[in-house]
Amino acid sequence: MELTKLVAHIRDIDGSLKTEANKSVNRLLTLRNWLIGYYIVEYEQKGEDKARYGDKLLDVLSDPLNIKGLSVTSLKLNRLFYSTYFRVGQIMSDELSKTYMQIGQTLSDQLSKTYMQIGQTLSDELLNTDNQQVKNVKFASSEYDEELEKDIIHRLPFSHITLLLAINDPRKRSFYAYEAIKGTWSFREMKRQINSLLYERSALSKNPELLVQKLSERSEQVSPAAFVRDVYTF
Repeated sequence: MELTKLVAHIRDIDGSLKTEANKSVNRLLTLRNWLIGYYIVEYEQKGEDKARYGDKLLDVLSDPLNIKGLSVTSLKLNRLFYSTYFRVGQIMSDELSKTYMQIGQTLSDQLSKTYMQIGQTLSDELLNTDNQQVKNVKFASSEYDEELEKDIIHRLPFSHITLLLAINDPRKRSFYAYEAIKGTWSFREMKRQINSLLYERSALSKNPELLVQKLSERSEQVSPAAFVRDVYTF
């Protein structure tokens, strides 16, 4: 083997494994943020002394935690993350159980109970709604795309997810998630496309695929290092 080939091999290994390591770190930190949101919501619903803190819970919580990066704003985002993507738990608990068997099983058991409660609550609500509201619930449920949700968790830095959390419309949120993943948008690029109303413009365009393709060709892409760095800068 010549020296030039040795250098090339080492560079390839360094680049590819660093990228995979960064992605793994991002997935675990994303899971951490989701779990924090999950436990906050669980406490707000079932905490024995929840009435004592009320709306001030997150302000009270951030002080004793004293964890870098977990400000009141961060805790609010984590709670919103769970509320928006509550199904993520089942996706991630399977992955987590491979690494941390006990934690994964505990999480899986807890989430199973949570989903059963959500399903029962939804059924009860539907019995008390008119036909139009039932249609809206069915329409919302049809927007769920498990594969896309897996890609959001595994392929987007958490900073990108925070941009999605600011979008109330599920269809619009899915659009930007899909395009960000497909185009490997950087955080700045994704924010720019949202602010430029790409979703609305594509809906009005006669050829939305061509419009998105042209924009993607000159879009700024995310760097491998951003998968870790962006987690801490949201």
